[in-house]
Amino acid sequence: GENGGIRYSVTSGLSLNLPSDSIGTSIKLTDLLNEWVKPEIIDGVECNRCALEAVHEHLVGQLKQYQNKGENVIPEKLLVAFESRIEELEQILAKPVIDDEDYKKLHTENMVRKSSKSKQILISRPPPLLSIHINRSVFDPRTYMIRKNNSRVVFKSRLNLSPWCC
Repeated sequence: GENGGIRYSVTSGLSLNLPSDSIGTSIKLTDLLNEWVKPEIIDGVECNRCALEAVHEHLVGQLKQYQNKGENVIPEKLLVAFESRIEELEQILAKPVIDDEDYKKLHTENMVRKSSKSKQILISRPPPLLSIHINRSVFDPRTYMIRKNNSRVVFKSRLNLSPWCC
């Protein structure tokens, strides 16, 4: 459920790859653009929220354990530090997005949680002139060589970019 920040960059060109399984066929430019905007799943990424929730869970568990053992088990100063850190974590976890700065300040190295995240590219504002490069190089697994994909790319003389804009 975590939503990362949106990164903006100015561009005047797109590089689109021809699929390697389409050699010798006709492909629509719109299909290439649809493939370009598909969300990409990235595995093994540190999740800020998951890691801080694990730290919070651990600290709350430790605090309850100390409180169940009775009075004077841990010094008052350490008890106050525990409660302060738990409160700080709860404030950060209440935010819709956890900043990297907050994460670095509050996470513990041995409680890093990895997860899968998705990344998607969209056009926020189309440039007045857009250059589209079609990458025709494909790897041939039979010969272990790079070869050219001569597939025909079909497109209209005018391209409406609104389906690929946010």
